[in-house]
Amino acid sequence: MSGETHWRGARNKGLFGAPAFYRLGVRRESVTVSVGRSVITGISVSDCLRDDLSRWEGGVYEFVGCSQCEVPCDVREIRVLPGREREQNELSRVLNEVRAGHGGGLLLWGEPGIGKSALLRDAEQRATEFRVLASRGNSAESDVDFAALRELLGPLADRVPALPGPQARALAAALGRGPGPADRFLVGAALVTLLAAVAAEQPVLLIVDDAQWADLATARALTFALRRLGADRVALLAAVRDCPAGAVWQSLRVLPVAPLTDAQARHLLSRRSGGVGAPRAARMLRLADGNPLALREFPVDTEDGAGIAWGPAPFGPRLRAAFADRLAALDPAVRTLLSVVAAEDRGTLGAVTTAAAELGVTPANWEAALEAGLLTVTDGRVDMRHRLLCGAAYDAAAPAERRAVHLALAAALRGAETSELCAWHLAAGLDTPNPELAQALADGADRVHHRNGPLAAAAVLRRAAAITADPGTAGIRLATAARFAWEGGDIESARRLLTLAETRTPPPAIALAAPGLPGLLELVAGDPARAHTLLLRDAAVIAAQTPVAAADASVDSPPHQRISEFATTSSEVAGARANALRRGRGDDIAAGLRLLAGRAVWALGQAPDLPMDGQLEAVTAEPSPILSAQLLPGAEQLLVGGLADHAVDP
Repeated sequence: MSGETHWRGARNKGLFGAPAFYRLGVRRESVTVSVGRSVITGISVSDCLRDDLSRWEGGVYEFVGCSQCEVPCDVREIRVLPGREREQNELSRVLNEVRAGHGGGLLLWGEPGIGKSALLRDAEQRATEFRVLASRGNSAESDVDFAALRELLGPLADRVPALPGPQARALAAALGRGPGPADRFLVGAALVTLLAAVAAEQPVLLIVDDAQWADLATARALTFALRRLGADRVALLAAVRDCPAGAVWQSLRVLPVAPLTDAQARHLLSRRSGGVGAPRAARMLRLADGNPLALREFPVDTEDGAGIAWGPAPFGPRLRAAFADRLAALDPAVRTLLSVVAAEDRGTLGAVTTAAAELGVTPANWEAALEAGLLTVTDGRVDMRHRLLCGAAYDAAAPAERRAVHLALAAALRGAETSELCAWHLAAGLDTPNPELAQALADGADRVHHRNGPLAAAAVLRRAAAITADPGTAGIRLATAARFAWEGGDIESARRLLTLAETRTPPPAIALAAPGLPGLLELVAGDPARAHTLLLRDAAVIAAQTPVAAADASVDSPPHQRISEFATTSSEVAGARANALRRGRGDDIAAGLRLLAGRAVWALGQAPDLPMDGQLEAVTAEPSPILSAQLLPGAEQLLVGGLADHAVDP
């Protein structure tokens, strides 16, 4: 929305004249504004006027040129960058000061991918009445005097001859358009004269992105000129990756661009993905560490982004390029150390130290990483101060180097207490099937479940399946992993793993490894009619595997106890579940599945209310919200019985 527009609104409570937020109704036609100040920015717009709401639209807008009440003003829509409202306001402040005739500058400082370039582009888009001159530093040209200045002043080259003679000759030489060496003082003076002349015609915005790579001669010339243009309409916006302390750019006002908060990162992730499950979102947030580019590029929709995944995730091309130069500046042994820390991902100092030493990392390399603030060591732990840089080091390593890292970690983790971790890293170092190692991983799944929870057990079985040669065995392991993922609340991973299992093994085998899971997935996020069919199918398979003469005390238990026991069996691997069927518990599991199938029919409105004998007590006693939700009677039964206070909040 742009052009001359009238507005109407009310000023918020704040010091009159200070930049303030206004909540206004925006109409596409003529409206009147009552603001009382010449320049106001960061105005939040909402549908506060009730007449003809179809003509109103919401957004964030910038008011320019409101010299008094009830006058036309130029209105421009501001693109809101999630989590960067503070930085946008600071950039608006600089632009508005220039509009008012006061020159100035601002230096954005933050890690790669944090959003500095996006903020500079946003400022450029809003500076529509400015003459914009932009340049980007290049590491290959950082030693070439005035290389960045040539790019920056290219559009003004035709105005150089009009400068005073000595200044014109010096600046022409600096820009490669004249003979002789460029006198740096005269270049700075020429820059002052040139920019002041342009600013007399229209405001000037200078943008230098990746200024850490701009050559020193350009940096000195620009800061020299800016100090002398305080009364001219000239702004300089620059961005650097490294701390500006001690650099030429430190003469500018510095604005650190910090990582996004958890709430801001969640908002950005939800905008990208349209909403993902909590386990998958938690992994993405942990990996991205508040970096907007990482949140946009990490593989949300692949197995590497699943809630059951563990360890580093592959980088996208832009994120990889953003960290390439910083990695290249590190000693190779330091990069190896960062790769080991990223692959180990638990912070166990002993394992990391042993594995890193095996790969040639010396105490001097440790000291370099600690002094650079890349790692911290406290209380027997090593923590990643820059998780993304460690992940970038692992991502940039060649496949053979990654295998060496995992094999070194496996050697460092040999022992009874860490046998599953050892097997995990051994498997990560393989690119071919290994039945013995796959069996070792599968055998340890129950212990991992007991110590680390169902999602960790699902990850172990997923890796076991990846190195299993026999398709049927791999399918059973994938189905069991899906059951663990379901138990841990990662429904997305459960569905994906089950789909993979179905490509390797027939439904009866899946029914024994993960009883009822296909139907459960349909029941909670699909078609209840199909859920009914699948649940009855699995119940029939399990009943057929159960000895008719099996005598077990639990056979006479009521249906709510049977379904609770069925849900509890989700922590067993396929072999243990088959043993349970042989002991006669298959009747209980089948009965629980038939009860769930009845629930599916009830959800379709095609069955009478189910009996509630003892079900509410089972709901109250069950500690797991997921399992208690399965036990909960239908809402209609609860309301009829006056028992709505028993409802479970999932």
